[in-house]
Amino acid sequence: MKLKNIFFTLFFLTNLTALFGQNGIITYKTKRTKIRETSNPEMTRKITEEVNRSSYLLYFNKEKSFFKKEKNIPLYPFESKFADISTGANKNWYQFNGINKDAMYNTAILSKQYIVNDSSRMKEWEFFNEIKIIDGYTCYKAVNKKLNTKSGNYITNIAWYTTDIPLPYGPIGNGGLLGLILKLEIDNFHYLVDKIILNPKKIKKIPNLKKGKNIDVNEKIRLMRDARKVTID
Repeated sequence: MKLKNIFFTLFFLTNLTALFGQNGIITYKTKRTKIRETSNPEMTRKITEEVNRSSYLLYFNKEKSFFKKEKNIPLYPFESKFADISTGANKNWYQFNGINKDAMYNTAILSKQYIVNDSSRMKEWEFFNEIKIIDGYTCYKAVNKKLNTKSGNYITNIAWYTTDIPLPYGPIGNGGLLGLILKLEIDNFHYLVDKIILNPKKIKKIPNLKKGKNIDVNEKIRLMRDARKVTID
């Protein structure tokens, strides 16, 4: 092997090790991009305001990540809960960078704790030859279409991820790509990176999932229906 090639190989492996050894914290902001007409425009306005003033944290290392909403004092406490539900941030998300890339969260049904696996958020992406610069990082486009079981319509999720940080995480359980998601476009709102801190001297320890029975999303829906004593028609 030529000396030049040896140096190149060592340089590549050294930098690859450094990249995969990264840990960090990302802060995201959300923005409502579409405001649909409703029977209660004042409530819609308040929900939109709460969405636009919310921020979120993603803690990550090479093995896993933890996503949660940052604590704040809402202007409208009632509408704030609807804002969290609409953005998917009404739960804390865990992602795992193993052979099977998983996205999970805890939920309690009738006081019993469950671990819900919603790993479709980490799969079934379609890739596009489009590039966008976000916060100085080169990002690539991926699209995932999801069926809304309530409406029967498909929701198109667009992720912009950077291979400069080659870890498969992102907001509200979305990921499984070749790099961190810096922007996520979902229906009528966006998650957009606000701040990135790589390899901080101090980083919060990523918590563990609470112990519970492992179920998928369909099983969770069935259990919730049973808990409400609603029959499936």
